[in-house]
Amino acid sequence: MPHDAVARAVALAFLRTDWTEPALRVAAREVLPEWPHRAVWVHRIVRGVLEVHPRPHGLRPRGLAAVLETLPVFDEARGRCRGAGVTWKPTQPTLTPTAMAARAWQVPALPDEAALSAWLRLPPGELAWLADNQHRHRRHPQGPLHPYRATWVPRRSGPPRLIEAPNSLLKRVQRRLATLPRALGAHDSAYGFVSGRSAVDHARLHVGQRRVLTVDLRDFFTSITARRVFGLLVAAGYPEAVAYLVAGLSTTATSIAALSGMPPGGRAEERYAQRARLREAHLPQGSPSSPAWSNAVCFSLDRRMAGLADSVGATYSRYADDLTFSGDRVPALNVVAAIVAAEGFALNPTKSRNLGRGRRQQVTGVVVNERPNVPREEYQKLRAILHDARRNGAAQANRAGVPDFAAHLAGRINWIRQLNPERGNRLAEAYARIDFTS
Repeated sequence: MPHDAVARAVALAFLRTDWTEPALRVAAREVLPEWPHRAVWVHRIVRGVLEVHPRPHGLRPRGLAAVLETLPVFDEARGRCRGAGVTWKPTQPTLTPTAMAARAWQVPALPDEAALSAWLRLPPGELAWLADNQHRHRRHPQGPLHPYRATWVPRRSGPPRLIEAPNSLLKRVQRRLATLPRALGAHDSAYGFVSGRSAVDHARLHVGQRRVLTVDLRDFFTSITARRVFGLLVAAGYPEAVAYLVAGLSTTATSIAALSGMPPGGRAEERYAQRARLREAHLPQGSPSSPAWSNAVCFSLDRRMAGLADSVGATYSRYADDLTFSGDRVPALNVVAAIVAAEGFALNPTKSRNLGRGRRQQVTGVVVNERPNVPREEYQKLRAILHDARRNGAAQANRAGVPDFAAHLAGRINWIRQLNPERGNRLAEAYARIDFTS
């Protein structure tokens, strides 16, 4: 694909007008940047194209743009423009006229870039800048003009996690875009990021089973690349030009500045692999559209895992990157790993558990041996924090420096109350006796 935006703009302008020298000159003047003596170069460019293609039969925008880039006169014009101190870019954004294929899902009709621009309420120039399909933002320093704010979060083991939060404009766009993967749908086995389903619902499926197998997908969001999002969109009926922009708006290639600031943690080979994934365009953890895209991308994985579970009489469900099987028998771990690899993911070997009834069976933080319950040590730890806060003050009890400590404690209490109302109510009574104002 040609990298010169001016060549692409001129090609599109040419193919929208009559294939005559006067009409092509007018079209070129509409998009070529302004510099002294431009008219001479407009004439030479048009004549050069007509010498190669006296007729436009069979020409497409990308092919014609490639022809323009091979013309010596086009390269000379670019040099004269830059020599005059003028930026070599189209004077107006160009949008490719395309059409949708037959739609397999009930997705919004966005037949071309102009329709996408209108649907997102973004001018074409901002649309292309935010999509950043040529990854120019990777070289920008972190700051108010960068579309993402990168924050490293340490982990107990392994490399730190990178949170990439979009700015307010991109966040608005991504919330709108999230309706596309939701229209594609999630598998019935997906319980994370699905309206009406929760981690507790996910855990309840596996209560009282003879065996529970839990596995974790390594670097879940960063393993889902722009290419995979693009493929889904094309399969849904969107033309390549639209799919290309939407995939760019939904993913990012981590900036060099953010990668340079990666804090210590993890083995050298783990850090290398993580940095390689982050350099490629991926779903950012922190984007409002990433959860929905992950479920749409994982539909094939969930379908295959559900079929594998059925083959041994087991139950399967997935909550984000946590996969769980339960029953009298569960699939062999090596078979699960093979399917995971075939679907473009990898297991985290340190987080795989195959537990019988004699051990504590835990699914996404919920004990499921007899009924959904909170681990005893979690309940006791929270009770101790509440006791400390009541006796010595909330500020002293907040040893981890959690922002909005009161809301944090209330959330943890509500989580326990969902699983064990009796324990949750006792904690709520202790919470009510704390003075958070002092």
